[in-house]
Amino acid sequence: MYGWFINEGLVESEIAARLNGMEVTTELGRQWTRATVHEVLTNEKYIGNNVYNRSSFKLKKLRVVNTPDMWIKKGNYSPRIDPSSPARAI
Repeated sequence: MYGWFINEGLVESEIAARLNGMEVTTELGRQWTRATVHEVLTNEKYIGNNVYNRSSFKLKKLRVVNTPDMWIKKGNYSPRIDPSSPARAI
């Protein structure tokens, strides 16, 4: 998927169509959409990070979306792609 995006210049919808044409399903057994491809291409877990504190809330209060400078990133996973890859900067 990353190779198609970076090397072939395919957009997310074209990648989804290619995966569906190959009869590859998502981990939930569903067809790929532009949105699910976007989630994979931009998800930091594929470069080895787990991101915490994206949102917060207190009891009986509304959930608040935290700004990126408040996020906590931990390298908990083995990277699936090179963190210096251009795909990271999508």
